[in-house]
Amino acid sequence: MAKEESQRMELFDIIDETTALLDRNRQVYEAALNEIVGLLTTVLQEDNQQIIAFKARLKTKTSLKEKIIRRELYKQYRNPQMILNSIPDIIGVLAECRFTADEVRIYTRLKENFFLTTDEGLYYDPALPNLFFWLAVPQPQTQKNGLAVYRVDGLYLKDDAPIRFELQVKSMINSFWSEVEHELIYKNNAYLPNDEFIRSTLDTLKNNLDGIDNMLMNLSLRLAPKKETRHVFEDLGYGNFLAMMISDLYMKKMADSLGFTVDFRKTCEVLGFYVARKSSDASEEELRQMLFRLSGKFVQARDKKTDFEEKVIFGRDFQADNNFSLILGRRLQYLANTDYEWHVFFKMLFEIEDGNAIEDLELFVLVLHKTYSNEELYDVLYRRMDKAAADMIKDEILTITAEVLAEYGKIQILYQESIHQMMDAIQWVTIFLADERDGLEAVRTKKATIMQQLRKMLRASQG
Repeated sequence: MAKEESQRMELFDIIDETTALLDRNRQVYEAALNEIVGLLTTVLQEDNQQIIAFKARLKTKTSLKEKIIRRELYKQYRNPQMILNSIPDIIGVLAECRFTADEVRIYTRLKENFFLTTDEGLYYDPALPNLFFWLAVPQPQTQKNGLAVYRVDGLYLKDDAPIRFELQVKSMINSFWSEVEHELIYKNNAYLPNDEFIRSTLDTLKNNLDGIDNMLMNLSLRLAPKKETRHVFEDLGYGNFLAMMISDLYMKKMADSLGFTVDFRKTCEVLGFYVARKSSDASEEELRQMLFRLSGKFVQARDKKTDFEEKVIFGRDFQADNNFSLILGRRLQYLANTDYEWHVFFKMLFEIEDGNAIEDLELFVLVLHKTYSNEELYDVLYRRMDKAAADMIKDEILTITAEVLAEYGKIQILYQESIHQMMDAIQWVTIFLADERDGLEAVRTKKATIMQQLRKMLRASQG
């Protein structure tokens, strides 16, 4: 038997009016949804297809009713349109990417494009005057379950009418996990007597999924064809050739010195490509001549005894004209005689190179400084502020980067995947700081956040 009108709570009248308003305008919202996805695809997608799919949905009547009641919106607003305007995810858009490490890259692209602000604090791209985001909120946000998510509120003007939407950026693993958790926990309102056991089990499952995500990312890095321009040594296979020569030579020398060998193939690979790339400005003929000289050095080194127990003698302290090199160089000088992987690496490097140990170390760190000083990484700073301010912030970012690399201290910082991840992290930092007007003070105030992001990206590269 239907309830009499007088027995029905008044709050359901405003709820019904709101859901009816959504129904009447459903076609407008669906058109806006498609237009938003189209614009975001243009802005966020790249040639390497980090985003595998854009998924979008319009709130159902049931979901809308539930949100109005749960957030007590019926108490705050008496107008159905005001209720709709207050709900940030009437339209929900998910940019689903391949790996968790891709999330920060996609968010960074969003901030790089939407850099102008309105008087109300909304960020917009001058080429897309109908699309706005609230980008002042720190990202990633922490969810109720304690996990991080890149979730941004947006506003789209459809025929001058404002429509709220929410953009989330999630990897395949995190997207899958959200669905699992939503079904098992969020939609389950039943009393759970052993909630701690359930949460512990879910945490274990999530950690396993994170491990799978890291393994898949590293597999992808090794299998994917490289589209960017490469140095001629790598194009011709010289880097791998040098790594093989180094490995064959020093495997035997290590066995003679220690009586056993350790697996240092990855170290040989890094060393081979370092030697190959450090003269990136040379012509092909000059590089071929370099290869012939190196071959001669390997022949000479074969007859020379290498003592892998003997300390590396530097003769003096590391010197440099910038903070990045000083911080990292002095740390590596220390590690050369305290960390065996670094010790083996530098023993081989110093025999192959022309100078003495300290000069070779300074040249090696100079190449790393050149790598992390690449102008493209800091482009957004120089586009949004004057050169003097951008130079100071760039130097401070490089200093913080060196501190994180020195703190981590493992030879894995030289691996290509680690360098790529750190470059992505630096680009995130430049976007994070590009709107600041307080210069170095802003960087130093936010140093903890910046270091946290750099550490996170460096750990992600290690699998």
